[in-house]
Amino acid sequence: MSATALFDRLLCAIGLRTLNQQFLFSYALMFLLAVIASVALYLSMSVSPETINVAGAQRMLSQKMTKEALLLREGVLPATALEATMAQFDGAHRDLLAGNPARNVSAIAEPNVQAQMNKVGVLWQGFRDQLQRLVGGDTAVDLAALEQQSVQLLREMNQAVGLMAAHAEGSQRRQMWLAFGCVLGILALVVLGRQFGLRPLMHNLNAVEGALTRVGSGDFTRGLDGRQGDNEIGRIFAGYNRMQEQVRGLLAEVKRSGERTGEHVGSVV
Repeated sequence: MSATALFDRLLCAIGLRTLNQQFLFSYALMFLLAVIASVALYLSMSVSPETINVAGAQRMLSQKMTKEALLLREGVLPATALEATMAQFDGAHRDLLAGNPARNVSAIAEPNVQAQMNKVGVLWQGFRDQLQRLVGGDTAVDLAALEQQSVQLLREMNQAVGLMAAHAEGSQRRQMWLAFGCVLGILALVVLGRQFGLRPLMHNLNAVEGALTRVGSGDFTRGLDGRQGDNEIGRIFAGYNRMQEQVRGLLAEVKRSGERTGEHVGSVV
């Protein structure tokens, strides 16, 4: 059994008997794979680059607040500058936890990232309380302890950024592989359609063309191979063979009628 016949039998086994059903099924599969690939590419951008940028900037802000606290204690920097930096850090932290479409910041629902960000939030609460005391003019704030809190906050925020980057990279890699697999599936369907769909179809159409050419030249002796299955080509072949048999029978009847007419004329004469 040829590969084409085996492939056609497999399609018939799942209910795809006609060429229309088979081609429609392949087109539906290609459309589905294209949709999956498009969705995968869209999801690969679910974590925006701005999210990683904002998270990375938090590390710089933690150090900036420490520097500004020292300058404020020395009377070099106004309290409003430190308050503005604190507000910037606090707003960015809320955006990273809940997302902010206006800033194109995505909320990362990965449990380990959320847990790390909550840990950063706890450290930030204690650090902010010390900074607010300093802004309020409290000279009893321990700057050494403040520096230690800043380093710890920086360390934990740096770990959070690493987790975010790893999550974004892993998600993008998975989605890209999924899209790549869908593209390969579409290419495979195109090749299979050409090999087991279009090529046999053109072969059968060429056979029909040759048969009709022979009929046009008066040759009714050769039929078409009717083993084409229950599809459009098989029915065309069967219809052609029936027509050929009927025409052949008519020609034979005309020939017999002519012979009888000739015999009758000869007997009369």
